[in-house]
Amino acid sequence: MVYIASEVFEALETEIVNILKEKILVKEIGNTDNNKQQTIIDLAEQKNIKPDTFLGKNRRYPAEKNARLLEEYIKDYKVVEIKGGFKNSYLVNSKQYHLYIDDIKVEITTLTDEEIKRYCKNITEDKADYNVTNNIYIPFSVAELNEHIYRTKRKLTITVKYKHMFVSDTIGVGIETKPSSSSLTKHKKHYIQ
Repeated sequence: MVYIASEVFEALETEIVNILKEKILVKEIGNTDNNKQQTIIDLAEQKNIKPDTFLGKNRRYPAEKNARLLEEYIKDYKVVEIKGGFKNSYLVNSKQYHLYIDDIKVEITTLTDEEIKRYCKNITEDKADYNVTNNIYIPFSVAELNEHIYRTKRKLTITVKYKHMFVSDTIGVGIETKPSSSSLTKHKKHYIQ
């Protein structure tokens, strides 16, 4: 169950971060740039953001001269660790954004025949090879397969209805690390020059 809970939270987290990025000024920097921490701090100060929240994964940059510069800068901030965004860091003023969750609907259903077929190969009228895990296929009769699927697999659909509101046109700044050298990026009319 922990696996499902973390996946659900990560999906919601990703959606929220994507919405926030509409109002975050983002600068793309090269992977080898050794001033990532100073860059995001300077952006926040130049744009007068007054952040109180850090979104990202890296708070330390061991390859940089002062590896803990950002960690010290954000020591009194709320920290939201983004699971998949280890190369991106954002400083946000949380008072400039409001999220209202209206409804959460959870639905658990059995898989359809088409969904079951996605886990199978060598399908005939009376048997199929079923992917039990990591591309390990085991032959099942159709009756055995249906019973196995019924006992072991369900489809979980979670629908979250929410509203959000921005108080300001710019709620934060961020850096996104890319393999190439420094460049500019644009997120819905917001970019750094």
